[in-house]
Amino acid sequence: MPNKNNVTRITDQREFKKLILDKLGLHIVRFCAEWSGPSQMMAPVYDELSKIFQYRASFYVVDIDEAPVLKKELNVSELPTLLFYKDGILIGKAIGMQSKSVLIERFENALSNKY
Repeated sequence: MPNKNNVTRITDQREFKKLILDKLGLHIVRFCAEWSGPSQMMAPVYDELSKIFQYRASFYVVDIDEAPVLKKELNVSELPTLLFYKDGILIGKAIGMQSKSVLIERFENALSNKY
């Protein structure tokens, strides 16, 4: 269920398949952990962008400590990691801390199929 920032938490593979792989549209998934400083620093930027792009994309967050199997299946090795899916297909990645301007550019590229 979306929180106040339009970001839905995913906790397992079943939810991931239902919400990301089986749906049309642009879906952006942030992999993070409570103990990861860069993850915590990027969280407010991601939440802000989820509001800006709320009518153009769906936003999700996966805490790797809650979903270690999903982390492994998707080969997430660094935090934070953003995965961009369009119509159920992985179209891009952003690994590590990203600035707001870089994320806006990546989101716009994903929306305009420039990945």
